[in-house]
Amino acid sequence: MISPARSTVTLTKKDIRALFSRAKRILRTPGLDILLAKTLHPQGHIVVVTPRHIGNAPKRNKVRRRLKAIFYERRLFEQPYDVIVIIKKGGAQLNYNSLVEFVLQAYARAYKEKTDGN
Repeated sequence: MISPARSTVTLTKKDIRALFSRAKRILRTPGLDILLAKTLHPQGHIVVVTPRHIGNAPKRNKVRRRLKAIFYERRLFEQPYDVIVIIKKGGAQLNYNSLVEFVLQAYARAYKEKTDGN
């Protein structure tokens, strides 16, 4: 069986620009911002933005790997959303459980807005 990470469509720069224009900020914390948008593909995608000022490459990669692991372990790619996570200054020090809590909180808010809007 092909892993979900391998079977997803790779986003181009044009796709990412369009995603940023469609996305709505769902969660803002001191360490990160989470934006969500309805996906245009069969599966959701995750885009992690890690600026250089948050730390060296190993720190940035660790946060990126953790967020992607959450996305695939929790099977969030099956949800009808593309997610953008923008890491801010304190975001590199967040532990795994905090990241899980923030990501799930963002999805819960998105579903709440979806049901309140209808």
